[in-house]
Amino acid sequence: MVIFYRHGYHTILIPGDINPDTLKHLLEEDEGMEKRYTTFDRRQSVLHPKWHEACSDQPSLKALFGLHGLSILVAPHHGLESGFSEDLYKSIKNEKPDLVVISEKRHLSDSDGNVDPFYQTSDGAKGQKVFIDGKEEKGFSVSTRNGHHVLILFQGTGGEPEVYLEKDPKSLLGKLK
Repeated sequence: MVIFYRHGYHTILIPGDINPDTLKHLLEEDEGMEKRYTTFDRRQSVLHPKWHEACSDQPSLKALFGLHGLSILVAPHHGLESGFSEDLYKSIKNEKPDLVVISEKRHLSDSDGNVDPFYQTSDGAKGQKVFIDGKEEKGFSVSTRNGHHVLILFQGTGGEPEVYLEKDPKSLLGKLK
């Protein structure tokens, strides 16, 4: 399951362990793909009452990326090089998200793969302010490496999402308003 969520001006893609070929299949809306949309906007619900039930006139994921861009990309397949999708980046407005979140897997052996360095540069993301262990930084990506937990707050009113990383997940609860 791939999740795309939009709140106001902010968007996030959570593709899970999807591989580049499957992501391309999804972006191109090839045969056999199904999609369901949930909309919390009453006007859209009236205009598109079947979006949550069956494939119909929902816009494509590629069209949504082109229109809204992507605020946060949770890197596919733990950010590993084997999960990088050039097709995804080509479909995003301005060809990159604002920030990449890398949910790193534990590397137990040399065959576990490497995080793609592209995600951690200005080529892979526009960059934005993040708070790591209480310190403000500008970053292109953040990672769960070293036991960090990630909290992303979408305010929906423009600007940047608020992104916090802390080792103690309980300390993130205080950030909720």
